[in-house]
Amino acid sequence: MKNILLTGGTGFIGKNFTNILKNKYKIFLLVNKTKKNLSFKNEKNINYLFFNDVNEIKNILKKKRITYFVNLATHYTLEDKDKDIIKIINANILLPSIVISSLNKKYLKKIITIGTMMEHYNNSKYYPSSFYAASKRSFEALIKYYKLKHPLLKVFNLKFYETFSDKDERNKIIPTIKKNYTNNKITKISSTKLSLNFLHVEDIINAIEIILTKKIIPGNYQIKAKKFTKIKDLIEKFNKKNFKKINCKFGNEKLFQINYNLKKLPYWRQKTLIEIKFDSIINGKN
Repeated sequence: MKNILLTGGTGFIGKNFTNILKNKYKIFLLVNKTKKNLSFKNEKNINYLFFNDVNEIKNILKKKRITYFVNLATHYTLEDKDKDIIKIINANILLPSIVISSLNKKYLKKIITIGTMMEHYNNSKYYPSSFYAASKRSFEALIKYYKLKHPLLKVFNLKFYETFSDKDERNKIIPTIKKNYTNNKITKISSTKLSLNFLHVEDIINAIEIILTKKIIPGNYQIKAKKFTKIKDLIEKFNKKNFKKINCKFGNEKLFQINYNLKKLPYWRQKTLIEIKFDSIINGKN
């Protein structure tokens, strides 16, 4: 059974990753001791590795024979105030850098990390739309050092757009619409032209597992829904079919859409469409 070290295991994608793959792999969850409500305590293939400070990580990992490192740790915000900058650097750069430095390269075969399409503002090769996006590219540059130092190490950087799932409580647009619909409140949406590229979290986990199991050339890859979905169209279609309507108010903000084409991940195919799932998610029938 393959050993996977996972950072970001208490986040949205991390929880889904662990839940879906816990019977296939032995998963080590590197978690700060301050985290509460841990979902996988006392499960057979799940091992929690707790740390108080990043300086403890080296001692925690030095005797672990980790073959795959999946880095889902991140701090996302569009703000760049001092406190935000510190959190972004700690989660997006410092933590995964120390983990890679600490892991025994004799056993480590693959590193999988997550980038962001926000690095490609104005559909450019590199044009970060935020400090967050710049931090993702900075970490990618730092990893190159380890690739040069350890030529057999395979590094993969996966990028995608908006995520959703049947059960999602994040402050994202689909859960917000659902929450306001349930509570008979108005949802404010920035523009009638707002269009997003949605991927179900299970399709993202499938992409990560493809990288874990298939012989793929290391590098940057993109997974992308077949089309961008206009939020206004989703809502109008829902309202035509359902007695209770989604009550929303559209603004007229100027929008930008990133539709930059990167190399597609081999073997991956989208399975779940937001257009198919939207009604059941909003109605709570998932």
